[in-house]
Amino acid sequence: MRPAIGPAIPLQCSDGFLQSCGCLARDWDIGLHTHLAESQTQAAASQRRFGRSLTTQLSELGWLGPRFCGAHGVWLDADDRRLLADAGAAIAHNPCSNLRLGSGIADLRAMLAAGIAVGIGTDASNTSYGQNMFEATRLAAYLSRIKHADTGAWVSALEALRLATVGSAAALGFYDIGRIAPSYRADIVFLSGASQTYAPLRNPIRQIVFAETGAAVTDVMIDGRMILERGRLTRIDEARLRRQAQTAAARLDTATLPARRLAEDVSGHVEEFSRGLRQNRA
Repeated sequence: MRPAIGPAIPLQCSDGFLQSCGCLARDWDIGLHTHLAESQTQAAASQRRFGRSLTTQLSELGWLGPRFCGAHGVWLDADDRRLLADAGAAIAHNPCSNLRLGSGIADLRAMLAAGIAVGIGTDASNTSYGQNMFEATRLAAYLSRIKHADTGAWVSALEALRLATVGSAAALGFYDIGRIAPSYRADIVFLSGASQTYAPLRNPIRQIVFAETGAAVTDVMIDGRMILERGRLTRIDEARLRRQAQTAAARLDTATLPARRLAEDVSGHVEEFSRGLRQNRA
């Protein structure tokens, strides 16, 4: 695990604050992370506030570089992609979350063609209803077929697998994980060959990317230590954690009830405002 500076919504931050975050990241050699071009509303709001894209604004503030990872990148244009690629920055592609929130479909092929470092992510459970990397990897490959009619532009199973492993590691600033090779840390997910997904075993990479759900995972090793062994977590009391989560959920439901009611009351106004922003940009 490695810390990073992560102001989630840069449009809610002052330029001075964002510049200070950049300085802090450089001084401590840690990552910078934020939501970037996630929704059309965000893209339109940036144009309205700055007269330019959020990517360009962050570039002017000194944010873009090898330490930077932007989440989503759905509404990047060609100039944004060039800026990110030239700076050596990364994008975390979160297809499940983008679909669930109706944000759109990121042009993964265009990002790769521009030379941007891309990793695949799940986003948070509250925005994608799951943390299943197999599902996210499969969608990353499939959704490229919607963005491009040319089959040569489709993201292959091998590309998707690489993006989900070594690509995702690099996007987070880790260069010694993500593959099974000398000098790399022993981070390995073991899949059962007895699973129906691999019967018959024909093309393991395609079967992992296009068919695996996570049901075949039997063991997980992190840096040589078994964290999941024969389907059981070795360092966490799952039953106790489940009880704690249920208790916390009940407590939060009670504590946030007034805020949730307010959100429901104003949601229509917020949607109307967002719609107006998008229409003005179009």
